[in-house]
Amino acid sequence: MNGLWLRAKGNVRRRAFVGVVCLTVFGVGCDKLPLMAPTASTISISVPASVIELGGSTQVQAVVIEEAGTPVHNGTVVRFTTSLGRVDPVEAQTRNGVATTTFFAGNVSGIAAIRAISGGATTGDDASNVVEITVGAAAASAIVLSANPSTVPATGGPVTLSASVVDESGNRLANVPVSFSTTAGTLSAGTATTDATGEARVTLTTDRPATVTARAGSATATVAVSVATPPTITITPPATAPRAGVATVITVLIGVTAGNPVPRVTVDFGDGSSDDLGIVTGTRGVAHTYSSAGTYIFTVSATADGNTTSSSAAVTVVP
Repeated sequence: MNGLWLRAKGNVRRRAFVGVVCLTVFGVGCDKLPLMAPTASTISISVPASVIELGGSTQVQAVVIEEAGTPVHNGTVVRFTTSLGRVDPVEAQTRNGVATTTFFAGNVSGIAAIRAISGGATTGDDASNVVEITVGAAAASAIVLSANPSTVPATGGPVTLSASVVDESGNRLANVPVSFSTTAGTLSAGTATTDATGEARVTLTTDRPATVTARAGSATATVAVSVATPPTITITPPATAPRAGVATVITVLIGVTAGNPVPRVTVDFGDGSSDDLGIVTGTRGVAHTYSSAGTYIFTVSATADGNTTSSSAAVTVVP
């Protein structure tokens, strides 16, 4: 037995080198251990973009340096973790001290804390091995909300609402969900996502004054939509009945409420002729000659922002 043991002992050889330990006994193979960063090494992690849209991605790099200030051996394994979204690959090997992975944001807004760990290089709490990426609505610093038109006719109408979402640097953010709410009227959708220009759009239909609010993350904005007050029209025929073939003057008074647009006014004399008075507010005398006796319906129409208001009065012409 002792002789056999001595012969076997002669066949045992141990080989050790960085990252791989081999033990050969009667031809048994090698077990490989992953190469890790030595104690007192440092890891610095970085990303080219700290703000990305939902569904976006960005490269993540971890630089691993030994205590002596030189890069770790090629093939050193670095493990990446994230608090939001995912990284792929989870483990990457260094080349010239750099390990690379890709962060994928997914469809949830928030702040992703990405860490890199390798052997004794870090405990996982060192700020140098953590980088934060703001995803989607979490990056929204402000919203610019507009309404076109900002005033609808008295009968109601549609309004296009546009919300631009920007970050702290004023850059517009794409693919960010924006929620809309209104105090009156009906919205075409309660949520819209910003397009490539960073703008989300919905339509409001209302015949009442409304305040619309847009929200993205913690950012909010409001815009007011008003309803136009139609102009008032007063027609005053001449005190004395006009004669056929003689010019007469009919007085028209156009009243406009403050803040409302001044209308364009046209008149229909009721005898087949009409006239465009242009933009009118206040009192205006309109001259006309009726060629024959009779009773005519004199009509005044005032149009502003596509909304037309009309009023009529009878004018009796004597021979």
